[in-house]
Amino acid sequence: MAGKQDEDTKLLLEQVQKLELMERRTKELVEQRRLERQCLEMECIKMEKQKKYLSEMLKETEAANEEYMKEEASKEASRAPFQGTGNVLGAPSPAPRSSLPRVNVVQPKPVEVDQSEPKGNIQ
Repeated sequence: MAGKQDEDTKLLLEQVQKLELMERRTKELVEQRRLERQCLEMECIKMEKQKKYLSEMLKETEAANEEYMKEEASKEASRAPFQGTGNVLGAPSPAPRSSLPRVNVVQPKPVEVDQSEPKGNIQ
C-alpha cells in the first residue's frame, strides 16, 4: 500500500506541476494579449485623430473649390457669349489697315563669288 500511495503522490505532484506550468503560460499569454490590445487601442486613437484632421482638410478643400467655382462662374457670366467678331467661314475679310507708316526696306546687292580666289570655312 505504501507503494501505491507513493505513486499517487507522485502523480498528484506531476499534475500540480503541469497545472502550475499551464497557469504561468496562461498568465504570460494574458499579459501578451493585454499589451497587444493596448497597442491596438493606441493605434485606433491615432487613426481617429488622423481621420478628424483629414475630414477638416476635406471641408476646407471643398469650401475653397466651391469659392473657386463661384469665381469662375462670375467670370464666365461677365464674358457674355459672342462678344467680338470671332471667326467667320466664307470669304476672307480684308486685313485691317494699320496707322503706322510703312518703312521701305533696302534690298542688298547680290553677292559675287570669284571662283579663282582661295576658299575657306567660316565657323
